[in-house]
Amino acid sequence: MSEQHDPDRKAPSIAVRAAVLVVVIAALSAAIYLKRDGSADRSPTETDVSGPATLTASREAALPRLVEFGRGQCVACKMMKPVLEEIEREFRDSLIVESVDVDEAPEMAQQFYVRLIPLQVFLDPEGNELFRHEGFFSKEEILAKWRELGFDLTPSDSDGA
Repeated sequence: MSEQHDPDRKAPSIAVRAAVLVVVIAALSAAIYLKRDGSADRSPTETDVSGPATLTASREAALPRLVEFGRGQCVACKMMKPVLEEIEREFRDSLIVESVDVDEAPEMAQQFYVRLIPLQVFLDPEGNELFRHEGFFSKEEILAKWRELGFDLTPSDSDGA
């Protein structure tokens, strides 16, 4: 028996979509964390998440998150990589930085409605989207946007621990 579309059926609410998004991000972070032991063997186009591997679940929940969507062969995405790595190192105690390759995680890219890359999505600690930017975004512009959004990010200790 074929399934028919019910015109009276309502689309899931924004709260349901947000909850699903948070679960997907958590699952992706966990999968990447478990895979990080073999990170030296990864190709440059694999999904790369910087930061969550060293964070506890309770700490992760209390921090805002910057998710950058890109692709290994994208020139602007390659330009974003050192910017994101520097921000992740400098603010590792006050911000989670994630890089997602849209070829490796197409479902996540679809859930975030990625149209152009690179795309930076700013999320509050509860996973709510605060802002998005398409294209190259400098470190100074990213930090200024966080301040504009009400987050005074504190640089981490410089010892790298």
